[in-house]
Amino acid sequence: MLAAVDLRTADATHVRAIAVNQARLVGGSAEEIDAVVRAVRGALAHPVMQRAAAAQLVRREIPIVLDTPEHMLEGIIDLAFSDGVAWSVVDYKTDPNLPPEIRAPYEAQVRMYATAITAATGLPCSAALLLV
Repeated sequence: MLAAVDLRTADATHVRAIAVNQARLVGGSAEEIDAVVRAVRGALAHPVMQRAAAAQLVRREIPIVLDTPEHMLEGIIDLAFSDGVAWSVVDYKTDPNLPPEIRAPYEAQVRMYATAITAATGLPCSAALLLV
């Protein structure tokens, strides 16, 4: 859902329309649609997503590879955006109550994504883990 919604115009009607469409693909129920709409609307209200909506460059679901003597990484970045001076990378997780021992590796992963973006662009990159 967060990859499909238009970050700039994601009002309740837009989010619900995308949720209904996605639910058709997976046989989602009306209750699941309602839950997804609430979760997505909540995520879109987060300050990092507001910054993404206003960004000059926005990339979603992009493959990334970092292969240096210090690091080897291959993955898919959920969201990356830039204001032209710096980048931000966001990784989404669908459990808002992740225990610290599970959350820590995801935080390390998104920091590595930021390292890869800096290596690729030469610009600084911040990292955020968004628990939806």
